Amino acid sequence: MALTKVRGAGVESIQTLTIADGLTLSDGDVTLASGHGINFSATANSSSTMTTELFDDYEEGTLVPSATFSTPSSNGDTTGTGQYTKIGRQVTVHCLVKDIDTSGASGDMNIEGMPFVALADSGAATVEQFQGVVTTSQLNFATGYVVAEITDGFAKLRVTECRDNTTLDLINASDITDDACDMRFTITYTTAS
Repeated sequence: MALTKVRGAGVESIQTLTIADGLTLSDGDVTLASGHGINFSATANSSSTMTTELFDDYEEGTLVPSATFSTPSSNGDTTGTGQYTKIGRQVTVHCLVKDIDTSGASGDMNIEGMPFVALADSGAATVEQFQGVVTTSQLNFATGYVVAEITDGFAKLRVTECRDNTTLDLINASDITDDACDMRFTITYTTAS
């Protein structure tokens, strides 16, 4: 839908359009040029330092996550299914990797194939990693619970065991008790763009 103004014999583009009582479209979409969005600068600001009030991105999609190890499985990587939603710079991912194959594999496990790289730390240690929820079956670990993490500057998850008063332990091939291990992940993180 294009908005034009007719003046006499000429046609001009409208640079600014003000509608006092709202805008209703009975059909169709509103499409904005790349780099533009909805500007909320007329709203009150938070007491923190605000960086932008421009909503300029929304996206939904699917991904194919894969379980990888330092030494790969002799049968190749195990792939899964997933979906994501990106609102502005915030990304939420839900995925499932089933029957993770560890035949001949060793070392730490990563889940590759996240749709966006996590925001890199600015150097002020404000962003180091993002944590999410993971549920598992057929996983052997000592005590505590497991979480999914995505580290700044990467597009892959790692699964860590959290124990009381000790360091985190990355899940590796030997923690997976058989080839029937399933993992479901939900994680929300920030991306640079």
